[in-house]
Amino acid sequence: MRCLLFLTLLIIAQFNGVNAAVVEGLYSASVVVDDQSTTAQKKAVKQALAEVLVKVSGDQSLLADQEIKAYLNNAQNILLSYSFESSSEGLVYKAEFDVNKVESVLRSTGFAIWGKHRPQTLVWLAMEDKDTETRQLFSDNLHQNLIDVAKQTAKARGIDIAFPIMDLTDIQQVSVYDVWSSYTQNLVEASERYGTEYVMSGRLFYRDEQPTTELLEEADEALQSAPKKLNVWVLEWLITRRGAFNSGEVEASSPEQAVEKAINMITDELAEKYAIEAVAGDGTENKTQIVIGNISSLTAYTDVLEFLNNLSVVIDVTLVEQQGGFSTFELELFGAKENLDEAFRLDNRIESPRDDFSQSDVNKPYFWRP
Repeated sequence: MRCLLFLTLLIIAQFNGVNAAVVEGLYSASVVVDDQSTTAQKKAVKQALAEVLVKVSGDQSLLADQEIKAYLNNAQNILLSYSFESSSEGLVYKAEFDVNKVESVLRSTGFAIWGKHRPQTLVWLAMEDKDTETRQLFSDNLHQNLIDVAKQTAKARGIDIAFPIMDLTDIQQVSVYDVWSSYTQNLVEASERYGTEYVMSGRLFYRDEQPTTELLEEADEALQSAPKKLNVWVLEWLITRRGAFNSGEVEASSPEQAVEKAINMITDELAEKYAIEAVAGDGTENKTQIVIGNISSLTAYTDVLEFLNNLSVVIDVTLVEQQGGFSTFELELFGAKENLDEAFRLDNRIESPRDDFSQSDVNKPYFWRP
């Protein structure tokens, strides 16, 4: 009998009225070690820095870069502090790295920097038992091992994912069929209560024979007609944002590996959108001015200044003019103005200017919402 597991993995962006997750611990990492010897520490600090660089950049491929490898070999130069702790896994080496030095490494090597404000993703999962063929929605009491794999992978990549609590409200709004068939309307409506920017869904199954029909109707026709690899776990995925679709699949030797690959894929998608590419040169061509309204006190001004300075896309902030409750700032940026707008969308304290038809209007000021 063919074993079929269904992992819903549809991504639908929801930007209005939501907050991005503030991901902490991007510049720290923990590594299990055998002892506290110098050799063990040298190996651990290198591994810890590698994990931090991947989290901060959102890019796993940087570990193959020769310049990055050189920095990894001298990871102690970037280390801020370390300690040892005992855990259920054994002795753990905990490393904290210097924020400025980590970002300097990424900028000097041309890799992106992804700030700590990152979109949160809600994950709906369902499973068909391979023996009884019964289907169940995932919850804390079911398939906890796969949920743990998803959460651990997300943490290692520096993103925040959540699972529906599957209380009476969720059960009344979403059925197994909705998740199984990626019925997007019900999934999106049920996900609104969680306030996440993205909803994640897809199919994960064990393929031991060539399919006669495609489970994923949106898949590319060339992909449908190609012979399929057998005796593997397959995750067929679908991503949509504002009506645009993208689809594909990953293959793995176990459900756990397939889930891990899926979370890594989602992180790659998010990092490509939100991480800011380093910009060569003196930055003069990457300056922009913005006007922000509702700044009528010193406290509001201080809060706005702190907010802007904490954005990874911003290098420097200068107050150009203050007129009434409106402040004009000149910002020196990494990347383009579009990167700044994306960063604003991840935090509802800044309201983007809109025209009467709710379209972006560059001629109007932003609005601060403390």
